[in-house]
Amino acid sequence: YAFNPTFGLRAHGAAGVVEQDGGGSVLLGNHRIGLLGEVDFKQKYDVPFGLTLGHFVGFPSDRIESGLSGTELGFWYTGRQEFIIGLETGWLRIPSDDTGETINGTFGVIDIKYYF
Repeated sequence: YAFNPTFGLRAHGAAGVVEQDGGGSVLLGNHRIGLLGEVDFKQKYDVPFGLTLGHFVGFPSDRIESGLSGTELGFWYTGRQEFIIGLETGWLRIPSDDTGETINGTFGVIDIKYYF
């Protein structure tokens, strides 16, 4: 949803089923929700740069199959409508079945989109 040409908001949700321990006899629910905010400085300040900031969470949060959560930050070139390039980075948290602790991680993605 775009509040105006500069600010936007995206939400997503997902639901699924996973097998417990690969046995196929016990199926467990897997759910995830998230929210992402966007700012495009090109629209208001004529600077071809955009930012995104989002957070997502999976539940039930105590299972490795569904407990993934994280935060992401993106930097985007928005100078051309048909071509977008960006760098996303983020932080992930996932529960560990073996130790009961939470595993922390980071990620980075280069995203190139060309619309024709």
